[in-house]
Parts: sequence; structure tokens; C-alpha cells
Amino acid sequence: MFRILISIAVVSFAWPISAEAPADLPRFEPTSCASFDLPEENVECGFLIVPENRADPGERTLRLAVANLKSRSTNPEPDPVIYLHGGPGGSAISSGSRWLDHPLRDDRDFILLDQRGVGYSEPKPCPQLSHEDMMVVARDLSGGKAMAERLALSLACRDTLLEEGFDLGSYHSDASSADLTDLRRVLGLDTWNLYGISYGTKLALSTLRNAPEGIRSVVLDSTYPPGIQSFDHRTLNLVRALKVLFEACASDPACATAYPDPKETFFAALKDLQGNPLTVPIDSGGPLPIEEFTINGQDFLIAAHQMLYRRPMIALIPFTLEAMRTRNLEALHGLIDSFGERASGINRATYNMVECYERGPFGSLEAYEELTADHPRLRDSFTYFAVDQQICDVWADDHAGPEEALPVSSDIPSLILAGDFDPITPPEWGVRAAQTLEKNFFLQFPGIGHGASVSHPCPEAITVAFVRDPTREPDASCMAEMESLPFVTDLHVNSGVYRLSKALLIKRDTGAAIAWAAVALALLTGALWVPLAALIGRIRRRTEQQEREGTAALWMATSACMLALVFLLGLGATLLITADHNPVILAFGVPGWAAPLFLLPVLIALTIAGALLLTPSAWRSSWWSLWRKLLHTVSILGCAGFLALLARFGIF
Repeated sequence: MFRILISIAVVSFAWPISAEAPADLPRFEPTSCASFDLPEENVECGFLIVPENRADPGERTLRLAVANLKSRSTNPEPDPVIYLHGGPGGSAISSGSRWLDHPLRDDRDFILLDQRGVGYSEPKPCPQLSHEDMMVVARDLSGGKAMAERLALSLACRDTLLEEGFDLGSYHSDASSADLTDLRRVLGLDTWNLYGISYGTKLALSTLRNAPEGIRSVVLDSTYPPGIQSFDHRTLNLVRALKVLFEACASDPACATAYPDPKETFFAALKDLQGNPLTVPIDSGGPLPIEEFTINGQDFLIAAHQMLYRRPMIALIPFTLEAMRTRNLEALHGLIDSFGERASGINRATYNMVECYERGPFGSLEAYEELTADHPRLRDSFTYFAVDQQICDVWADDHAGPEEALPVSSDIPSLILAGDFDPITPPEWGVRAAQTLEKNFFLQFPGIGHGASVSHPCPEAITVAFVRDPTREPDASCMAEMESLPFVTDLHVNSGVYRLSKALLIKRDTGAAIAWAAVALALLTGALWVPLAALIGRIRRRTEQQEREGTAALWMATSACMLALVFLLGLGATLLITADHNPVILAFGVPGWAAPLFLLPVLIALTIAGALLLTPSAWRSSWWSLWRKLLHTVSILGCAGFLALLARFGIF
């Protein structure tokens, strides 16, 4: 959804003026891959050192982070793939784990570059701005007030950058395409393949225009071509994507039955949140230093927009719309918390520098108002992107000339991919880019949003086939076999499932894992010892009331442990199955078929309470040995710990 994780530093610093002679540039300096949170095995990392401003190369230098994921082949092809991340402002290396097992590495190296001002590259412009921007969104502010505060934050960042010596006019696609040329040469590569997603396609197209030498093929996924004034079209692109969504739900029997009028639900929720914002508690200690997030009309539209990016999220939009309309806090907890988690995915300062240089001069608030005249309900609330033009109107005087808006012409083979649901780079933009790319293959995929090649095995396979032989039209027969978008209509809502899956599957919380392992061991001990003892005849048959109570206490505690183990195994299997099928479901709860599982904690609590009531009398029994008392205590503590952990995560 808001592909939005806040884990960046909050200190910005001035980059020292370089004393190097221009002859030293560009160059490559190796470094440990551990510094990029990547494995050392079969990966090579370093920094490409380039001038910030090539017109004055001795003034300042930049260190651009590079990670070369070496091919798994013993005889790889000589032309690697270089991946160009989107944004602008997104980090390729931060998402490096996504590419470690990618099939493109079967044949050739896969290179990740953090563009200037992004990710692990240095210096880092205003690393705190994305966080501050998100804090504005988290509050209940009117559209005008939110725009004013976000404008002030961006302009304060700009002033800081100027004080630190940043050349604001040196962060754009032409400068980054020159960086790509330098990187190819310092790595000693004759040819390579460009693979861009979203803004990465704009960088790829700029490189095709400025420095086509050495480019063997180009993959343009979710194309962002020059000549498009994206600020003006953000609302219209959302309208188009929502129309596709509503039609897809209507044509799906399960979705149409569960959500007969998602369009009406959408606008009902929007109207309600505009007049009566909803405050959702979120987990303390998360990426945002707040304990609640207020959802107003703007936030609702941002959430809908971001959920349209990814296929697993799209499947849950009708459910989310209904949860918003009914103000279901339990259902929305995980969605809003993950919203904050993803907020730093884009370096907002770099985004401003690139977009204000390339797009800002060609747009206007007047044009935006005119284009959105037929959609006032959306335009008046969807102010998150409208502020971009306000920022760019005053950001800097240095910007691209009219040639920036010209289409890119090339005869280098290109694969152009688009998704039906894409809310930010619609398929029409890919069609537009294809008009001047002589050797292009354009494919539009149903049921997919932004980033088609990383959303489904079919477009991924087509991408791999194209890179292997860009002279041939790739086999797209898998498109006919793509399953329709599986809308989620049956969910058991439980916010604790999100907290648990986040701790164990995403954050890999060692403390939580140890706590659950200790409880599981205690439960296993409590579940096995009484049956084993009975089997070998160590529990003697007695008729006295006290001993009958003791036996009952033992078996009740054992039964509670058995039920707890069943719950843990069932929940674990549910989490793994759901994460494999659609991990976004875990932000809300579990599939409906797993709902009966959540009756077990209630039964366990009742059973262990009964055991505790009988335990004092049984404890005084002469036949309760110290060993038996110890094991019974382990059973009781195991169940108590189990229930405490469930309560800690909010599952019970």
C-alpha cells in the first residue's frame, strides 16, 4: 500500500568541499555490503564518486551507493541489468532483499544504484523531512492548513540545503543519467540493460536520449514519460483507477454480493470523514512518535490511492471502504500503523529537487483546477499531491528548459509494462512513450496496479524473457492464464494478528520469539506429562474426594495446555498460509475460515480457571509429590503465559 517504513536518521549534515582534482573523477570505492544491510556472499558493494555539478567538478562530490548482486551462473552474460528505482527519491538498495532471488540473476549480474540524494548515497538531503511531512498528515488539519504546513516544511528544508552548500539544480534525471554512464565505464562494462519502475522509467528514457551508447535493452514498467505534467493529472489518474476498481468488483460475483455498491460506499465514507474524522489508536514505539492517527477525508483518499498500487492491497479495498464507512477501529488499526511504517520510502527533499526541476515549470494550480473541475468532491480533499505545485512554484529558479518535455525517440529494444489499476502512472502514459520508441513491446496487465513486473509471476517471466532476447517479442501467453483479482470478502478482524505477524514475520523481534518459544515449551511439558504418567500407571486410582479433585486439576491443566498448543499450531499455519497467499490480509486479521480458532482462548481461560479452583485442595493431597506439583505448576504457568502473550498482542 503505501509500499511507506520509517527507519531513517534525523540529522542532516553539510558535505565537506572536496579538494580532489577533476581528473580523479569518476571513481569507484569498494565497501562492505554489511553497511548496506546486504549479504557479503556473491554481492559486491561500493560508492561511485562523481561531481555534484559536472560544470564545476572540483567543487563538491557525491558518493553514490552501488550494490552488484552477482549472477548465480558460473558463466554469466557480459551485459548486466541495472535497476532504476522510482520516486523520485526511492532507494534501490534498501529494497535489495527483493532482488536476491530474482530469476534475472540466473544469467547476469543485477546492479542496484541509489541515485544522488537517495538511500545509502551521500550526502543525505533533509533526511527528517519525510517523517515531518507524515506527522502533518497524521493530524486532523483542513486541506488548506495541511498544505500550508507541508509547504513551510519543504521550504525550510530548501533553506537548510542552501546553507549546507547543496546545488539544487544538480539533482535531476539528466545528472543521474550522466552518473549511469560514469558507473558503466568505471565498472568496465561495454553494454548493460536498463530496468526502470515508475520514476525509474523517466531516468531510463533520459538516458536513452542523452547517452544511448552501451544500452542493449530497456524495461519500462509503469512509465513516467517526459512531457507529462503529473501534478495536474494526479486526481484524474485516481478517478480512472477507481472506475476500474468499481467495475472489477461489480463483475466479480463474490465482491458484488458482499459489496453491492462500492462507489457509493467510497463517497459515503469520504463525506463522513470530511465532517467527522476518525481517530485510530496505533502502537506506541512505532515509527511515528504518536499514539493515535486521525483519518480525515484527505487521509482516506491517500489510503485508497496507495492501496491501488499493489495487487494484494487492491483485493482488500472494498473491505477497507466498508471498514472506513462503518468506522471499524479494530479493522483499521493495522492499515494505519503500516501507513506510518512506509512513510519514509521516498526522500521528500530529493523528490522536490527532481520534480521541481523537471515538472514544476510546466504545470500550474490553474491547470489543476481546470482539469479537476468535474470532480470537486475528490479535488477538494485530495490535497496531498496538490501541494507539490505550490512547492515547485517557489522552490528554486533553476529548472529544465522546454526540451525536457520532448518525447524520447530510440530504436533500442524496449519492453513497456502497465497495470490496469495503476493510480499514478496510467497505461496511457506507457502508450505515449511507445509512440516514439521504434522497437517496443507494450503489454497491459489486468488485475495489477503499479509495478507490474514485481506484482505477478506472469509479467516477471515476460520481463526475464525479454532481457534474455530483446530482439524477439516475448511470449505473453501467460496473460490469458492470469487469475482474476481475488477480492477478499470474508475476514475475521483481529488487530492482534497484525501486531503478532509484524513482530515475528516482519521485524523478526527476537524477544517476542523467545517469549513464544518459552511458552510453547511450557505448554508442551504440561500437555504431555499427565498422559504419559497415566499411561505408565503413575497416577493411582483413588476414591477419596480430595484425590478425585487432584486428578481433575491435573487433567484440566493438561487439557488447557493441549488446547493452547492446538491454537498456536493453528495460528502459525494460518499466518504462513495467509502470508503466502495475500500478506496484506494480516493487516486486518485472518481469513474467515480461521475464525473458529479464536474461540479456543476463551475455552482455555475457562479450563485453566477450573484447574486453579481445584488446585489448592489437590495440593494438600498426600499423593501429590514434589515432582507432580512442579509439573502442574509448569502447566499452569504455561497457560497463564500463553494468555498473557495473547493479551499483550491484543489477540485475546
